[in-house]
Amino acid sequence: MSLLKSVKLLAVLALLQGCVSASQSWRQRPLTAGAPPTLSTEHPVRVTRTDQRVIVLEHPRVSGDSLVGDVGSPRYAIVLTDIQRLEERQTSVLKMGAQVVGIGFAVVFVAALALALLWAGA
Repeated sequence: MSLLKSVKLLAVLALLQGCVSASQSWRQRPLTAGAPPTLSTEHPVRVTRTDQRVIVLEHPRVSGDSLVGDVGSPRYAIVLTDIQRLEERQTSVLKMGAQVVGIGFAVVFVAALALALLWAGA
């Protein structure tokens, strides 16, 4: 693969990574007394404890009366009654699609502008 193709591929991958990152947001999950929250183990959760500390857990799951997940490499557990707010990381396909379309339009616009400037100068 030539250097130019590698640079183009890296640029496209960087743009797509930016779109995916920008299309993610935290969505609050309801907390009901007596009922454990339903969570996807694929998405991280952000937990605000009653003492206002905020912890992000990877691979969360409910085990008994606790929410268990990974914080770095150690496993971490929080008693459900100590959770004030629970948010799950979500990716919005609509936001990501809009960003990809917007970037596509911007690329086409810049290319058309460059061609117009080249033709005007010729």
